[in-house]
Amino acid sequence: MKNTALLSLLFLFLSLPLYAQTAKVQRRKNTSTIGLTITQGTQHQVSLAWSSTCSACTFTVYRGLTSGSETGLLSGITVTNYTDTAVTNGTTDYYYVTASQSGEESGGSNEVSATIPSNPPTPTGLAVTSVK
Repeated sequence: MKNTALLSLLFLFLSLPLYAQTAKVQRRKNTSTIGLTITQGTQHQVSLAWSSTCSACTFTVYRGLTSGSETGLLSGITVTNYTDTAVTNGTTDYYYVTASQSGEESGGSNEVSATIPSNPPTPTGLAVTSVK
């Protein structure tokens, strides 16, 4: 009985490197997005663009109100740009993008942020002096 337990323990110990090698092979594919930029920011919208080394990927855009707090905004994007039209003027939004292929998601791109200014105040004290 002791020999069987000892052999089982020895087999388990010798198998550990095999399991570790298997885990290394199953890591995420390198389908990363590169160079996320904000291409335009106007009232209530932010336009993003990025490049990718993966031509058969779909992309997910993440957005958050603080750096590092982003959650999924939209997934399944098949182009390398997106315009977020649900931006609140006067707040800072943070973004990053991931690429996915065959059910595997890459790490995030670089993080970018945008602050669309609030609407300027309405001028006061104006008077019409002449109408043509």
